[in-house]
Amino acid sequence: KNNERLAVVCPVNIFKKTKEGKVELVEKNIPDCTLCMACVDEEPEGVKVYKNSSDIMVFIESWGQLDPEVMVTKGVELLTGKCDGFEKSLKA
Repeated sequence: KNNERLAVVCPVNIFKKTKEGKVELVEKNIPDCTLCMACVDEEPEGVKVYKNSSDIMVFIESWGQLDPEVMVTKGVELLTGKCDGFEKSLKA
């Protein structure tokens, strides 16, 4: 079923209406989804929204001092050190 209202009800443009009048998913906008479920309310049989508990999406905003890759790498190193320290305190 082609529900043109999907392109209207989604607040972050996950769906768009094509020139041919069909409704398509805009994959590049999926990370913007707020899980408002308006699309599911509009088309409960045709749209399924679910979370994937094995994936984590992280947005890193750099102000230019460090590259995002360096920020993440250093952050993971610091967090690992803190977890190691916590583990040692539990064993003591």
